[in-house]
Amino acid sequence: MSSKANGKTYEKGNRKYGKQQDSDVNSTPLSHKSASSRPLLSEDFSLIAAEVARLINPVIEVTIEKAIGKLQIKISDISNKLFAHDKQLGEIENTVSQIQDETLDSISRIDSLEKQTQELKLKIDDLENRSRRNNLRFINIPESYQNDSLNILISKTIPQQLGLPQECYSFRIERLHRIGPLKGLQKIKSTKIDFFKLTKNRIH
Repeated sequence: MSSKANGKTYEKGNRKYGKQQDSDVNSTPLSHKSASSRPLLSEDFSLIAAEVARLINPVIEVTIEKAIGKLQIKISDISNKLFAHDKQLGEIENTVSQIQDETLDSISRIDSLEKQTQELKLKIDDLENRSRRNNLRFINIPESYQNDSLNILISKTIPQQLGLPQECYSFRIERLHRIGPLKGLQKIKSTKIDFFKLTKNRIH
């Protein structure tokens, strides 16, 4: 009985050992298969990535080149506009400078003209004053004196009444005419006499 039991136990042990060996033998190729499949997958991924990069890179390069081209066109356009603005600004500065020079020249000319005008006014005043020296105004001479009678009154009668020297009787009358009343003398008219030249002496 004991020998039979031992024999059965031995057989069971051999069976278990055989199954374990079978399982070990079967499991060994699977592990080898998984280990060998891993580098294959990584190589596939590398190839896929390389292929994708090969396909995408030209598209990216073309897109970048187009974008750079557009930027270069815009930069060139901006540069041309800036150049045109600089040119216009230079022309404006030249025009303003020219206007300033012309303004200064005009101011100088205006100052010179004002001085000349002032000098001419002084000369005119002097000439008017000189011309007035030969003019006399007689007030309240009756209007019954006309032409010759008025001339005799002025050249002879009045000098005699005033007791003027004899040489004063040779006054030559250039013009003799009546004018309107002076301010404040609304009804009294006056007579203006213009003499050519006084003889040797002037009446002061």
